[in-house]
Amino acid sequence: MKKLMVALLILVAFGNIAMAQETDMYIGIFADDAYTHCYADVEAFAPVTIYLAAFLDEEVPGITAAEFGVDNWQGTIAGTSMVTMAWNTDLVIGTVEYGVALAFSTPIPGPFAFLGTATVLSMDAAWLADETLMTVVPATDSGMLQVVDGDFAPHDVNGGTFTYNCVNPAMCSCFDEFIAADATNWSSLKALY
Repeated sequence: MKKLMVALLILVAFGNIAMAQETDMYIGIFADDAYTHCYADVEAFAPVTIYLAAFLDEEVPGITAAEFGVDNWQGTIAGTSMVTMAWNTDLVIGTVEYGVALAFSTPIPGPFAFLGTATVLSMDAAWLADETLMTVVPATDSGMLQVVDGDFAPHDVNGGTFTYNCVNPAMCSCFDEFIAADATNWSSLKALY
């Protein structure tokens, strides 16, 4: 009987992990404000704007917060590149490289909730190699890849991919390398409120 109680307590304690739901929602990086292309060419001295957005399903009509990071983020390098971020909010904690938490005073509607842009300016033709891949991942410190809905309920989402200087656009998909969210704590998002 004692073993049964211990097993039941363990199942209850870890129930959230075992019952994680699959989601079609994701945070992605796009080359256009229609959120259709996940690749762009970068040439020296020709600015390129990329868009960050969260794709929401019909059960989440809007978001009040988001937290994520970007693996292999191609940011500012003195004398080589300059990347300027413009978020859709002033409530920002962190950086894209390690993890950024964004909060919105009014919910941002879907199906694509606009998070912000990055304007990329290369000053060196060799700055980015062909097929330079960036992937939206959980934030480094919190381990979260989430959005928070209008009722302040967190939702784990997937992470999309973006490719600079894609050689074969048919192979540069937004969706082929989703990184699944695995965290259930959203304390850093709460800190924004």
